[in-house]
Amino acid sequence: MPQVFRLVSVRHAGHAFDGEGARVHGGRWNPRGQRMVYTAASRALAALEMLVNADWQELTAKRYVVLPAAVPDGLVAQVEALYGLPPEWTATPPPAVLPALGARWLHEAPTPVLSVPSAVLPAERNFLLNPAHARFAEIRTGPAEPFAFDPRLVPATGVPPPRT
Repeated sequence: MPQVFRLVSVRHAGHAFDGEGARVHGGRWNPRGQRMVYTAASRALAALEMLVNADWQELTAKRYVVLPAAVPDGLVAQVEALYGLPPEWTATPPPAVLPALGARWLHEAPTPVLSVPSAVLPAERNFLLNPAHARFAEIRTGPAEPFAFDPRLVPATGVPPPRT
């Protein structure tokens, strides 16, 4: 039974698995208007995923929790097996084909969980959850664990280092 992790602000912990944030804002793997929950294979990867999209001043001003979830065997499909990956899948901003693949997976609903490689660390996996799937309730969330970013991760200026 794989375990996945979701890192959120304390303020959003109560509804961390409803997919509303992704519905409102869209994401690498979902278009706006489609609910999806983004999780990672480890706490460290969840933190990296947040760091690459962070507003550094906001990051240090908020309190966070990490929420573990247990995914029963048989509920996960890999994106490569279902749809393949376009060569430019790690690009920033993400190519339009990625949210289209995510929308296709949500619509077809073969599984409540889709394993995708991380654009931040491609050898690691993120797990997308479909909260509208009939078997979503089989995913068991654990209690929130306090999480704090080490202040050494944030530059003293509050300005992120330049991207190369």
